[in-house]
Amino acid sequence: MQLLEEKRREGLVRLRAESLDDLWELSRIITSGDNVSGLTERKITLGDDRTKSVRKTMYLTIEVVKLELEHDALRIQGTITQGPEDIVSNGDHHSFSITPGTELSIIKEWDALTREQLEQAIAAQPLNVLLVTFDREEAHLAELTRRGYDIVQTLTGDVAKKAPGGGSENFWKTLADVISELDSRKNYHAIIAASPAFWTDYLLKALPAEIQKKTTSSSVGSIGKGAVRELAGRPEVAAVLKQDATSREEALVKDVLAAVAQEKACYGIDECEEKTTLGQVKILIVSHNTLLEMRESGTFDRLSALLDAVKNTGGDVHLIEHQTDQLDALGGVAGVLRW
Repeated sequence: MQLLEEKRREGLVRLRAESLDDLWELSRIITSGDNVSGLTERKITLGDDRTKSVRKTMYLTIEVVKLELEHDALRIQGTITQGPEDIVSNGDHHSFSITPGTELSIIKEWDALTREQLEQAIAAQPLNVLLVTFDREEAHLAELTRRGYDIVQTLTGDVAKKAPGGGSENFWKTLADVISELDSRKNYHAIIAASPAFWTDYLLKALPAEIQKKTTSSSVGSIGKGAVRELAGRPEVAAVLKQDATSREEALVKDVLAAVAQEKACYGIDECEEKTTLGQVKILIVSHNTLLEMRESGTFDRLSALLDAVKNTGGDVHLIEHQTDQLDALGGVAGVLRW
């Protein structure tokens, strides 16, 4: 995600979504009541004849009512608050379709956690990992994302199963060519190939040497789209994704637990507020579960004030969404102290 413009006093940021992951991040940042602006198409009736209409591109602002994250787009529904007065009326319903490459502006009241989410989304790098599950006559290729994975291609082959080497030479070559073509466009950081048997050796031999170097072999229990889900949870994938959000969260929680053991930590919102007042908190982590609970109970302002105070004293704030069990046991909020 690229930050194009920011006006803090107005609560405005202008962004460009660059990937499907960015759409997922935006779906967590934008909430009901926010104002979203951008270029969009809208059907316009010509004159008094309601049977005749054209689609026109215009710049609109809507107040968000609902968001729907689809496979390749984020649909933002709301009511128009600003637009060309001779064409649209305020209060009319409209829907933005946000896809990779779309520029949009968001105006909202930014609390410390939501701003942290935005900053992390801007700083995040694409995972850029290709998963390949296959057997002698079927293959599924998927790109790993922060919200899971996206199937990018499926291959099937008509294989003579009694031929030498399993009869799969042509299929391995076809699959290797597809992987090479995708890699030429995406330049994957890593490729993980898995099959239910020993077929990975055949595929590796068919791949160009430069792609072999970044390909890791793994295994799955079956073939099909379910195998991609299985592969995404394999240790080999975890080893490749040391920089993904879950791994970073594990490292943060581990640091806090080590600080607790050394009596150099605070935990629970009361103690964290006290230590922050003294300027002692260097790193603060917050469980997503606690965030939701405090929003539902109407006490989120207290948490937001704590996060702002930590940042104002030079500390770092991190939202923990996946590795929450141990943090929840500490009260959902914990920090590492400077002294």
